[in-house]
Amino acid sequence: MVSTSDAEPSQIGFIVAKTVGNAVTRNLVKRRLREIVVETIKAYPQGVNVVVRALPVSAQASFSDLVMDYRKAFSTASTRLREKAAGSSPLISTPTVDKAP
Repeated sequence: MVSTSDAEPSQIGFIVAKTVGNAVTRNLVKRRLREIVVETIKAYPQGVNVVVRALPVSAQASFSDLVMDYRKAFSTASTRLREKAAGSSPLISTPTVDKAP
């Protein structure tokens, strides 16, 4: 997830590789994901770019499982983005160096 300027519309993309299943299965997963992200677009109509990568287990997951996983991942990503914007990103750690006397 990346924050963009508030003037730009939000964009959401999907990566559903062949490892998820055949074309019918991949399209089913994409349709489910599109329905799930509608609430994100409504909540953030501008200023957010999101890429959703479907794992192979998403082919067997129920719709409610996909919803819970997406919400959890989006929440984690938005928290990390806010922390990064505040300058205390957990993704980027500064190594500590012990100085010898």
